[in-house]
Formats: sequence, C-alpha cells, structure tokens
Amino acid sequence: MLTLEFMGWTVAKLVVLAITLFAVWKGISGIVAPDLNNAVLTAEIIRGSINDICTGLDTTSIEGIRLTQPKPTKFYGLWTIIPSFQIQSSGDPNYLIYYESFPAGEAAGWDIYTGLQYRVITPFDYKKFNSNKLQAPGDTIKNPADVENFIKSLKQHVADVGEEFKSKAEESDIQLTSANIFVTNIVLSDSLNTFPDQEPKKTALGEEGEGNLGKWEVTEIPSEPGKSGNKDKINNRFKLANVVVEQNSLERSLIKYRSCGDNAICLKTRDAIYKFPLTSACKNIKRIELLYQLGPQEKDEDADLAVLSYKSSDFYLASPCKIPGTIDVERFSCGGGDDPNNVCKREISHPIYSYTGGDKPVVTYEGDHYKCVENIGTDIHDINNDDSLSPSGGECIRIKITEKKPKDYCWTVEPYKEFAWWSSGISAQFDALILRLHPVKFSTAFLKDSNSIVLYPGRKGEEGFFSFIKKFGERFWWGWPGRVTD
Repeated sequence: MLTLEFMGWTVAKLVVLAITLFAVWKGISGIVAPDLNNAVLTAEIIRGSINDICTGLDTTSIEGIRLTQPKPTKFYGLWTIIPSFQIQSSGDPNYLIYYESFPAGEAAGWDIYTGLQYRVITPFDYKKFNSNKLQAPGDTIKNPADVENFIKSLKQHVADVGEEFKSKAEESDIQLTSANIFVTNIVLSDSLNTFPDQEPKKTALGEEGEGNLGKWEVTEIPSEPGKSGNKDKINNRFKLANVVVEQNSLERSLIKYRSCGDNAICLKTRDAIYKFPLTSACKNIKRIELLYQLGPQEKDEDADLAVLSYKSSDFYLASPCKIPGTIDVERFSCGGGDDPNNVCKREISHPIYSYTGGDKPVVTYEGDHYKCVENIGTDIHDINNDDSLSPSGGECIRIKITEKKPKDYCWTVEPYKEFAWWSSGISAQFDALILRLHPVKFSTAFLKDSNSIVLYPGRKGEEGFFSFIKKFGERFWWGWPGRVTD
C-alpha cells in the first residue's frame, strides 16, 4: 500500500525532474535557436515601419512577424509546471515588444502563474508638487536641492497613492491587506532600484549606490564599415543585473512597466531591455495601437470563437508569437476618424522623466506618454462614464492584423469593444461576458485622482475569467503558457 510519505516524495521528485528537464531544454534551445536575434530583428522591422509612417507615409505594411521562444512542445502533462516555473523565475515571457512602457493590465494572461498580491502602477507628475520646475519636455533640474526635492516629491506621491487605494478599496468593499505602489514613468536608470522611490542599496554582485536594477550600455552603430558611429543608429541596451540574485519575483514582474525611454520601441528579454529610438518625426505621435480583427471568412475557416478574433489595446507583443500574412501599419486620428468603434475612447497621459545619478544628478522631462485605459476594470471608478478621459485628438499609429489568425500566444485576449461577428449581430463582447473571458477587465481597476492602474492578485484572474471553463479556456485561448502546441 502506498504511503502518503512515499507519494509526497514521488511528486517532489517529479517536480525536480520537470524543472531539470526545463533547464536543460532551455540551455540547448538557447544555443541552437536564434530567438534573441529574431526578436531584435522583429523590433527593428516594427521600428522601421513606424518611422516610415512618421516621415510621411499614411500606410505601410510588414510581411509576417515571428517572435519565437522555446516552449514545452512534447512535455504533455507538465504543461502547467514548466510555464509556471518559467514565469516565476523570470516574471514574463522571454520576449516582450512594446512602446515606451508595457501597458499595465495586459500581463493578466501570465500573471495567473505569479501569485502576486495587489500592485498599483502609477505615474508621477512633478508638476503637481512644483509649479515652476519641469513644466515642459526638455526641461531639466541640476541643482542638488531641486533634485532632492524631486525625489522627496516622488516618495510623497507613492505614499499618497497608497492612501488613495486604501480609501477606494474600502469604499468598493475590496479586502485589502497590502499593496505595492510602483512608479512607471521614471526611465530605467543605473542609479535607481526597480522601485525608483527606494534608496539605492549595495547589491549582492554590484557596487554601493548602483541600484539593484542594472545599467545602460549605449554604442553608436556605423552606417557603413569603417565609418564613425551614426547617432541615428544606436544600440541601447539596459543590461539587467542578475535577476535571480538581485530581484525578487515581484521586482522581476514589474520591470517592464518602467519606461525604456520617450519615443522608443522597447524589447524586454530575460536579461536586458533594449531601446529602439524612433525618428524625431515621431515625437508628435501620441499612441501606438494594436488592432486584431479577422473578417467573417477568416473566422469561419478557423472555426474559433469571435472572442478570439478581436483585440484592441496599446501596442505590444509577447512571445511566442507568429503572425502570418500582411500586417498593416497606418496613421489615424486619435479619438476620431472613419472607424470610431476601433479607436480608444478613454485615455490618460503623464510625463516621462529620466534620472542620472552620481556626483551631479540630473532630472530631465523627456516627453509625454499616452495610454488607452478603455479596457481597465470599473470596480473602483467607472471609466466608461467619465468623459474627462476622452482623447484630446492628435495623431496615433495603428498596427493592424486582419488577414490571418496569429499562432501561439502574442497577446492576452480582451474583447472589451462591441464588435459584430455574425450576421445575427451577436458581439464579441457578449461572447466574452457569457464565457467570462475578460482577463484584463476582471484583473484591474482605475484610481482617478492619480491616474493609477490597480493590478489585482494574480490568482484573482483565474477565479474571474476561468471559473468552471478553465480547461475550455486553455484549449481555445490560453496559447501560452497553458496550451502546448507543436
């Protein structure tokens, strides 16, 4: 007769074996598969297409996108253990591509494996604390006393947001024990920790005052062999410190929300965040939007739910992702245009600051970041009925996928817009409500006073949008990490 002790040891050994196999598989695949080079190339192609739009074209196109990473193709039966271990060890899929900073809430698709508690992603606006300094993009402060006041104000903002969330949680009957307040709009810095409001500390593998996040490695790339560096072609890489040693699981999952810089495409890998600066002509672009909308014929051929054939959000891609066919890149009017149903109707904006430490610290107002918040949950504040969040116009860029169904993961499904998908007029939003497939909306809330986004505990998403159809969800849309494909 099998004892509980024997069964317990057997399970433990299987878990260790799964992790060992995963580590070996990762090591081998890292050598034989050029996933990083492919991710860098994909980011370069996306940057080039966006630059083409900024410099005069109204539309252009990309022929297919591949953002690859190893996946447990043959490890049937271990498909929960392995992805869970990978997410907990690195915080995210191997590769994320996004604009300026990762859109808060969209990681709900893999946060389910983290078990993290409440987090609040908040922008810090120094103009609310000082009416004279850092009032417009390009402004800097260099006086040590002014820089010190900036840091003090930053810390006060974090405290204020904590109090705001506590108060709103009580009003909304949210059972709150603690929350981590994370400032998103301070560019990754050698001199700051993952939480930019925290004091730099001596790291396990670094020097005093370096922070525990990493450092920038910047080199200019020649246009031609033998020529001097070209300032328009810069290899910007923020090399992360040893993430396993220097950062805990919470910090590893939050790094992507820190801006990589103003007017730039970001590529997050397991050990670095690459910055791909856009041309100066893109400075007047407010947002870059992702739109995935298959036509009726493509949906019929795929025999998939309508909820899986629609996506609209701020632009990002998560590995593994394969998008066949032609991908359109186009300019459009923010908050208007000929297709208002697919344009963000609720938007926030905030400054992006950079901080340079050392003996002569400098803070610079780099630019402004705009974020669509239409898909954020309404538990605390009803965004849908708040006209003060309506976009103020301007130009945006849309990356539009309408030809072929993507394969693997690519993004977290969130069909929050009304969208007719059958001749009967049933909408993808209705489809999603029936199946409770609203991972982003069910996992987030909005704090109006500070323009902050609350991320609910990772397991809350499972309770909300899986419930009794968890296996059904894995089969149809949990493409990564849950679904294993050949």
